[in-house]
Amino acid sequence: MEKISEVAVILRHCGERTTDFASDVLEQVFETQNVYRVTGVPFSDCLRNAYQQGRQAALPLTLCVDADVIIDPAGIKSLIQVALNDESTVFEWNSLCFDRFFGIERPVGVRLYRTDKLSALEQVIPEEGTSLRPETDAITAVIYQGWRQRRTAIFVGVHDFQQYYHDVYRKCYLQAHKHQGFLDFPSRLWQAMAHSQPDFAVASLALRDGQLASCSPAISKVFLPAETIEDRLKPLCLPDLESSPLRYESAKEIREQALSSVPSNLRREHSAYMIRMNRLFQERPRSWVKRAFRRLINKAA
Repeated sequence: MEKISEVAVILRHCGERTTDFASDVLEQVFETQNVYRVTGVPFSDCLRNAYQQGRQAALPLTLCVDADVIIDPAGIKSLIQVALNDESTVFEWNSLCFDRFFGIERPVGVRLYRTDKLSALEQVIPEEGTSLRPETDAITAVIYQGWRQRRTAIFVGVHDFQQYYHDVYRKCYLQAHKHQGFLDFPSRLWQAMAHSQPDFAVASLALRDGQLASCSPAISKVFLPAETIEDRLKPLCLPDLESSPLRYESAKEIREQALSSVPSNLRREHSAYMIRMNRLFQERPRSWVKRAFRRLINKAA
């Protein structure tokens, strides 16, 4: 299989359980010397390091992938083909990953950029502590400079599967603040799955804790101390992940298994939720950009 050579791949990691797995799959698609690992805490630092590495690689496109994403090679190739044939005014291409905890395909964990716009993005990364969506806000700022984003419905991978319990807790604690308007169905799904899937038990607990918290969390792996999370997780009596090795399955296989595991009494509601969210992602761009730009203006003021 011929590998893609015109794309620099930046694997953004912070000790995720699937980091090596994610890297191995990427190296099946891209030239190994063009796959880089970057890290940084908080996320705004990781984001800056990723943009800098992309600029240093100096290839036409830069693909940023979070280490909790396992890509679908065919989908990634389709996304890159779209970008290579697109208009020069488009600087970022969005795609969809199937999300473990939302149970839907949504734009998360994968960003494809035109490399010559990374410098502009780096200059508008929000100051730490001012945004729950630093990458989204940086993209929005560049859109308001006159450049365009292309949103696609291409499936490119799966997100948040087989992660460490501490990372799941932090992620779902954050979701209580970041996505509070979209958690009605997911919260019921997590409760229903908690008895058979330990990570859903962690997600359900974290969501409740996040909803009760008085202050907004930071986008950082250290915003909740490991000791605090450990104390919260002890009553769950979770199985040891060391005795549960990673399953090295394809993204499509992981997605299909997740869909088939939805409890039968929730499947109709799950289908309705997927339809509603897909419609939102299709209709969202203009209103989303306007709301995001208002956030930037308010912060600047």
